Amino acid sequence: MAQVEFGFYPNTFNYSGDKIKITTLPDLKHKVDYVASWTSVYNGWIYAPRLELENGGEVTQLPYTNRYFGMPMTHTIEHQDSDPHRLWFLVWVFGFLAGMKMMPEGHLFLDSTPLKSGSLNDFYASNKELKIGLECADALWDKHGANNLGIQNLEGAIHALWLAKRRNLLQFEEFTYAYQALDACWRASAEIKGLSSVNSAHANRLEAMAIHFNIEKPEWLDLPKIRNSLFHEALISDGSRKLPLGYANIPSARNPSIPFSYEMLCFVRRVIVGLLDMPAKKYIQSSMTSMQQQALLD
Repeated sequence: MAQVEFGFYPNTFNYSGDKIKITTLPDLKHKVDYVASWTSVYNGWIYAPRLELENGGEVTQLPYTNRYFGMPMTHTIEHQDSDPHRLWFLVWVFGFLAGMKMMPEGHLFLDSTPLKSGSLNDFYASNKELKIGLECADALWDKHGANNLGIQNLEGAIHALWLAKRRNLLQFEEFTYAYQALDACWRASAEIKGLSSVNSAHANRLEAMAIHFNIEKPEWLDLPKIRNSLFHEALISDGSRKLPLGYANIPSARNPSIPFSYEMLCFVRRVIVGLLDMPAKKYIQSSMTSMQQQALLD
């Protein structure tokens, strides 16, 4: 049996399945109130605190943050399997479905993380849906095992999604993480769903995943051109000419009021839900340009 504490999740959640058990640790309300009182909390987000330097008993607050910061552990997860990597995977899937970054004990958060559940997703998962998602993730691990690259790439996609959703990123920074998440989704789809038999050129990967998972076909199938300019030339197009990074944003083709990278991350979420084999056809097939949270399961 393996066990680890994790967090930060501000809601009570207890579950006891055949192999998985999650328990809310004591004093949850105190921990939530404690974090909410931090001076680095603003508008529902927790930011890395300013770095402090102590010299001769005097503390100087430096004008930049430490970037990394710790959070209280709020829950514990147990599994009959003794492999700790399985617990990591389940914690990360739980965080993905809950719409919050989750970390096992002993690991830090980077730059910023939300204070409320659901903040990182365009869907909302109830406690019942979280339990179903955990069992789906556990079944996926049973089928593919610890050493399968698909599992590792699925973890990579989830983490890149979290990195892309940090506050204060410029669009080209968010695009970079979103594209890495898409690439991780492709590799996971190849390993888990057998899409490696499809022509794996960058231009074909999005369409192949859209067809396989029955996701709305993106209008940005020329994404590799944007990626090549950004990654290899440090340029991004405003529609008329290429400009240095940070001097242009790419709007969504379907909804110009939202960033282009927003659709990319919506696509990533739908692929991840599809890889988990969750009963979520309506969500997977739903529009990727709505700013409203949608129901997850059918």
